[in-house]
Amino acid sequence: MNELEHLLTVLTEECAEVAQRACKAARFGMTEIQPGQAEDNKRRLERELADLMATAELLGLIIRDEDKAAKIEKLKKFMNYSREIGTLTEMPKQQKGVFCLDHRKVMVDGICPICGI
Repeated sequence: MNELEHLLTVLTEECAEVAQRACKAARFGMTEIQPGQAEDNKRRLERELADLMATAELLGLIIRDEDKAAKIEKLKKFMNYSREIGTLTEMPKQQKGVFCLDHRKVMVDGICPICGI
């Protein structure tokens, strides 16, 4: 195995770890602290994402702002569609406080500091 293959394998493993932590957060909530752990699911997910990004950086992969912006728009579009057809409901109050997709700002107590929603 060469260095490129090694890093690509690690990247694959990191993707799986991000997926696992996201599933735990979906099942138990972003603020749940697993017994025996010091950090909540949100912080643990952030750490897994950092591991993924660090590996991507070693591979020379660049996350471009325009790509992120395009993804956010796509997410908003499909979330609105899902709401329209009744397959997506509002985020539970205890899960709010994450991120405003419209303004890309962290919410405080479930409220966007810009739009107040």
